[in-house]
Amino acid sequence: MNSCSSGTIKVSTPDTTAFDLIGYEVQIGGLNAVATILAELAAKLDADKLAALAPLAPHVPHVPHVPMPWAQRLGYLLERINEAPKAKLLKDYVRKHTHEAAALVPSEPVAGHPRDPGWKLVVNADVEAFPVMTIESNSSRRMVMSPHGRFR
Repeated sequence: MNSCSSGTIKVSTPDTTAFDLIGYEVQIGGLNAVATILAELAAKLDADKLAALAPLAPHVPHVPHVPMPWAQRLGYLLERINEAPKAKLLKDYVRKHTHEAAALVPSEPVAGHPRDPGWKLVVNADVEAFPVMTIESNSSRRMVMSPHGRFR
C-alpha cells in the first residue's frame, strides 16, 4: 500500500507480480515472455515472500491464496533462469502439499511429455528466456531491443 494525495492505493510487489505473470501467461505472450520478464525481475524477488504467497505461511494476515499450479510453474521457471535459490522454499512447499502433477502449459496436451518430479509438473513445452538489452540514448527516452533485434 502506498499513500498519495487522493488516498491509499494498492501497489504490486515484485513477488506478487511474479505470480501474476504465471497466472496470466497467455495475455502476456506465452511462457517465453514470462521467463524473459522473470529474468529481469529476479533480482528483486524474495524467496521468503514468494513462499508466503504460495501460501507457505497461511497464518500471515492479508496474504492472498495462489493456485498451486502457479507456484509449480513459477518455481520451475525460476530454476530454468538460474534462480534456483529463490525457488527453494516454493519447491519445499510444493513437494509437501501437492499430490497431482500440473501442466506447464495448461492449454497444451500432456500425454507423452516428461515430468519434473521436484515440481510435480508435466513439462509440455520448451521455455527459453531471451535477454533484453536496454540502450540509453542522449534523450530521456530508453530504447529496448527485443531478442529479434527490433527496438520497442
